[in-house]
Amino acid sequence: MRSETIPPPRENDLLTAKVIGFAIEVHRTLGPGLLESAYEECLCFELRQNALLFRQQVYLPIIYKSVKLDCGYRLDIVIEDRIIVELKTVASHCLIVSLVIFERRVLGISRAPY
Repeated sequence: MRSETIPPPRENDLLTAKVIGFAIEVHRTLGPGLLESAYEECLCFELRQNALLFRQQVYLPIIYKSVKLDCGYRLDIVIEDRIIVELKTVASHCLIVSLVIFERRVLGISRAPY
């Protein structure tokens, strides 16, 4: 279980707004129809340019009956150790909800297709 304190909602809201703005910029620049990996790398470029700490393709084990199991879960991007960004070219809102629950994060962002 995570022992860090959760930042105030306003702080999370500001970070979330920044991340959404970067994602919109990436989508406007690239347009639709590319692989997830292209959007991921471009979003990471934006995060780097704006001095935000992040990790890509973070392994997420499942703890089942006190045993850590590798079920193949990977978080696309974890920003400032608070926000999970799960990039999808197909709608997958159930996945992001599951990842947020398993990782015990406060927020998850998933870009739904148009």
